Formats: sequence, structure tokens, C-alpha cells
Amino acid sequence: MNAGSGNYVNTRYENEGSPTTQAVVTYSPRTNATGDVFSRTYYDGLGRP
Repeated sequence: MNAGSGNYVNTRYENEGSPTTQAVVTYSPRTNATGDVFSRTYYDGLGRP
């Protein structure tokens, strides 16, 4: 977390080793401080989205 601005990116890797369901999930704060922006990107065994 950046103490000066409060910005952060929380990254989580889900289902590693399962090419059909593995994903990278990120959370970052909204500009109005009311929750997080959520993103999930699925990828295959070669790292392609």
C-alpha cells in the first residue's frame, strides 16, 4: 500500500495448474473510496489470456 495516496493492487492467482480455470485476479481501490475495482483474467497453460 502507498501510504501517501492509499493506492494499492492486490493480486491473487487462482486454480494454478488447471488450464481451463486458472486466472489472475486483481483488486484496486475505487477513486471515491467505496470498495474495490475487481478484475479476473483467465489464461491457458502458456500464459495467454
